[in-house]
Amino acid sequence: MVLGGGREKKDDIIDPAVGLEFHKRIGDAVEQGEPLCTLHYNADARLEEARLLVETAYLIELEKPKAIPPLIHRIIGA
Repeated sequence: MVLGGGREKKDDIIDPAVGLEFHKRIGDAVEQGEPLCTLHYNADARLEEARLLVETAYLIELEKPKAIPPLIHRIIGA
């Protein structure tokens, strides 16, 4: 949403050219300097906020996780 690929309000315009392209999945090995994802953006003003959100979303550890957390934790109002 920060990049413009989603809506906060019903009348917000969605930019289909923005988003994240992931190069690594949970549990994949990474080398120093190797990109984890690419941010596609059209507004320089939004890039810094999105970059900070992405950087704080990653946790890199020495060992592979024993279990991968579920993508969906629960379904609300089904």
